[in-house]
Amino acid sequence: MSVNVRIQLPDKARINNVAKVIGIAAGLPAVYHKFDDIKGGYVEVDGIEVSPSSVPQCAEITWREGVDLGDSRYVLYHFEWSDGGRGLLPPSTPFWCAVGLKLVSLFGGSIQFRDCSSDVDFRFPVNPLCGATNGDEWEAWQQEMLAVGPITEGDLRYARTFAAYKGGRE
Repeated sequence: MSVNVRIQLPDKARINNVAKVIGIAAGLPAVYHKFDDIKGGYVEVDGIEVSPSSVPQCAEITWREGVDLGDSRYVLYHFEWSDGGRGLLPPSTPFWCAVGLKLVSLFGGSIQFRDCSSDVDFRFPVNPLCGATNGDEWEAWQQEMLAVGPITEGDLRYARTFAAYKGGRE
């Protein structure tokens, strides 16, 4: 049995936004598109997509060939987490620990770097903007997602101290 990072996100964490943030953190190109006829716009990340899963309570966040997001080609996004909210369980590598920190610091939620422990390592309050659907809140949310930025070498060094597996993408 493997050791995973347990990333718990709030109910308002939309899968498309989670996928975008994973892509941005991994260094995929993020583009801000302005709406034609109204104020504001939206973030789009090239190379990452959401697709159905064979597990009914999940969907897959996948990336195109040639994009290195760790040791696998997808991560499962769980719509029905055991104690509420949404969640991800990627391998406990420095890369996924760093991604998890970016996700929970933006959306809110909690992270356990090793799911074999019952201890939550970090908790963040739910970001009230993560459920925004229009207006100034929507625009502010789009800007917050863009501001996440790619994982740095410093992020990986910090995350390495928590990871169960020190190999993988570093």
